[in-house]
Amino acid sequence: MSTRSTAALLLVFVGALITPSVDGAAAPSLRVLSPIEGDTIGSALIIGGEGSGIDNVSVQLDDGEVVGASGSDAWSFALDLLGQSAGSHTLTIRATSTAGPLMVLRNVTYDPIVPTSLELEQQLSPLRAQQGQTVLISGFVRTSQQARLQEGFVQVRIGGLPSVANGSIDLLGSFTVALKAPAQSGSLTLTTTVDAPTLNLSVTGTLPLEVAPPTGPDVAIEELQQLTAVPVSNLTLNLSARLRNNGSEPAAVTMRLYDGPPSADTLVQRHDLTLPPGVEVQQLQLTPRAAGVHHLVVNLTIATEDPQRSNNERFLDVDVEARPRLIVNGLLLATDQPQQDHPISMRVGISNGGDATATCRLAIEAQRIDASGKALAGNAPQLVVSKELVFAPGEERILSGSGLDPWMPTTGGRWQLRAQVLATAPADPDTSDDVATISVEVEGTPEQPQRTSLPSLSLLLGALAIGVLLAQRRRTR
Repeated sequence: MSTRSTAALLLVFVGALITPSVDGAAAPSLRVLSPIEGDTIGSALIIGGEGSGIDNVSVQLDDGEVVGASGSDAWSFALDLLGQSAGSHTLTIRATSTAGPLMVLRNVTYDPIVPTSLELEQQLSPLRAQQGQTVLISGFVRTSQQARLQEGFVQVRIGGLPSVANGSIDLLGSFTVALKAPAQSGSLTLTTTVDAPTLNLSVTGTLPLEVAPPTGPDVAIEELQQLTAVPVSNLTLNLSARLRNNGSEPAAVTMRLYDGPPSADTLVQRHDLTLPPGVEVQQLQLTPRAAGVHHLVVNLTIATEDPQRSNNERFLDVDVEARPRLIVNGLLLATDQPQQDHPISMRVGISNGGDATATCRLAIEAQRIDASGKALAGNAPQLVVSKELVFAPGEERILSGSGLDPWMPTTGGRWQLRAQVLATAPADPDTSDDVATISVEVEGTPEQPQRTSLPSLSLLLGALAIGVLLAQRRRTR
């Protein structure tokens, strides 16, 4: 193509671009972003650009076939130059519009030599970020032969930290990767690595990043941990919440624990806290009322603006076992004045507050004690009652009368009665309230006074007769 023809075509194109708008509307436009004028290209070329108010974009190499590109506002076309002669070539890009045909020419040089290196240009926005703020790394990759990449992969690593952000290069060799500034403040280095597998090439570049702590509170729940090894229904379940305030100021927060989806009905605990900058661990407790999987939720709310609210909630599924929960509710005497060697009736209240049926044995023992409540020396406990029982979940029962053998104290004085449920199957995990005791004063049997033996009537009469006889003899002398 002659220089005069080329100039004419360029005038047509420029004229199309500067055509006045109709009725104030923007004039159609056709822009070619790749390749640029005078590029040295390789065998695989991506032709691409953008436009406004256009359609039917087509590409032609020299006097060859006219081939349609894909897209209109953003369009592209992959061209394979294998088999073409090395040297100068002309690319003609055309489009139709309401203002008439548009055309752009690109004069390029085809060099079939495979590129030997990549060139990386990149920039960071912003250069100084707060902890947790999103930053963008954008750039452009060229080959040593000015051939555009068909594909490539980008990896950005923050120096000294394990986090990696991955991205890809688009058809024009440009890329954008987003990552969050870490919780570590100070001067950091971002290392960008670009790999072009089709060319077996890679390139690395670095950028400095200044990270500062947030100016206000920034709170998070880093971890929610179960401390109780085997959670059991109706027993305390202990949890640990690891909280962090990444901000530079103390934060007033409210921490809530829910047993189920957050609602007024599932709220278990609420704590109003002031978190200083740094890490703090809070202990939480709840008592699951039923066996099964409990979906626990812990969240933080803060009155001031929190830049990262998404990390203010944690979830934990806890599998709670079904167990009995036997309780001796009380031990009473049904006899008003306990006496030695007299039967004494007792009453015992027992309940099962768990969610599993329990088989157990009720044992009642009696033992002599002193005024301070200590067992008297040599007085071993006496088993008064031994009874096998079965309690269903939620069952409460009072044993007395014919259902409970009476107690027959052998001596008077102070006694202690002890009622306890034993041999629970399945085991009761909390035996702290499986016992009830009472002290009893037993009235002893009164001692009878000793009687003086009197002589019999016959002996008295005999003695009287002897006395009369002796008196008569004294008178006859």
